[in-house]
Amino acid sequence: RSSFCVGRSLRIPKNQCTTQCQVCLKRQKHLFLVPFAYTAVFWLVGSGVISSDMIVKSMSRSGNRAELKIGPVQYGLIMTLMTWCYWKRVEAIFVIMTLSFGDGFAALMGNLSAKNKKLWWNNSKSWIGLISYIVTSTAGIIGVCWYFTE
Repeated sequence: RSSFCVGRSLRIPKNQCTTQCQVCLKRQKHLFLVPFAYTAVFWLVGSGVISSDMIVKSMSRSGNRAELKIGPVQYGLIMTLMTWCYWKRVEAIFVIMTLSFGDGFAALMGNLSAKNKKLWWNNSKSWIGLISYIVTSTAGIIGVCWYFTE
């Protein structure tokens, strides 16, 4: 049975893929520092250590810099962990795609209508946003799996 390794478009045996990814992981352990650096900047801006109106306006919904310590920092920590632990592995792609597709479309669809019903456990989120997150994340993962296995 064939599998695929992220970064390769050719089908290769699963044992070779695992070996190649482990070799890549050994050579490129420092790459997690890129998402970690962005995460550190978000936390420092959110804490008030660094002042950046541009980052606050682009990353927060209300303009409150403290919001950066919640969502963007959590997002960045997940990206950092995926890069550190699963570099060039399918597991990382699934997590990153779920966040990227889902979070983007949830924000877009959740803000389209003021009539959206709010979630009972989080009044700042809507049912349309949650459903958009689930649908687009699932479709994105299925699409990538289909693309790489065909």
